[in-house]
Amino acid sequence: MSDWVQKPWGRMKTYVLNKDVTVLVRGGVLMACTDTDDCITINVVLPPNLQGEAEWWNRGPCTVKILEVRPSARLSDQRHAHRSEHWTMLTDGVFIELQREGEPVQIITPLQGERVVAPVLTWHRLGARPDVSSPIQVLEISTGNFSEEDIERRSDDYGRV
Repeated sequence: MSDWVQKPWGRMKTYVLNKDVTVLVRGGVLMACTDTDDCITINVVLPPNLQGEAEWWNRGPCTVKILEVRPSARLSDQRHAHRSEHWTMLTDGVFIELQREGEPVQIITPLQGERVVAPVLTWHRLGARPDVSSPIQVLEISTGNFSEEDIERRSDDYGRV
């Protein structure tokens, strides 16, 4: 759908925006396919533990992105009223902060291949640990109504609050 878009923390690429798709691995290739069998190849290097035939998402309209975050960089601390985010770690070196209403912040350091969900109205921040030497990559599948206006930030390293 788009080329890589440069961001202060790294870059991202959107493959599908608010469409009903199935995200799957077919022949070791990550793809997003519509119900008409129109498939988009998602150009990432899948780690060996994720290369087997698998269906990752088949639950209705979603937005599919790859996020790439530079070492020591992080996204804003944010939440969304109209979408949840489902992340699959394509590399090691990711850290995630999650905070559900009324609970303390939880810091997670998932391994390559693990999945983490940030439900609607959950504060979240994703970043790359400082000990990694190259950018981390995360597959993001957002469910619900995806819109850049649906971002509430409470802190940001780049002045976007």
